Amino acid sequence: MKERPTNGQVIIVFTEHPILGILLIPYIAERLNDGTLQLVEQAFHASPEAMSIMSEAER
Repeated sequence: MKERPTNGQVIIVFTEHPILGILLIPYIAERLNDGTLQLVEQAFHASPEAMSIMSEAER
C-alpha cells in the first residue's frame, strides 16, 4: 500500500460488533473541500508520518 501525506485529525468512530457490542475505534480523518470527513486509516495502524504529526495524547 502506498503511503500518502495527510493533514488529518484523530476521531473516534462508534462501531457495532456482533458479539462485543459497541466499540470505540480511533481513525485518522481528513476534511474534504465540501466539509465532509473522509476516513483515511485506523489510527493504531497509522503511518510513521501520520504518527509524527500527532500530539502525545493522540498517540
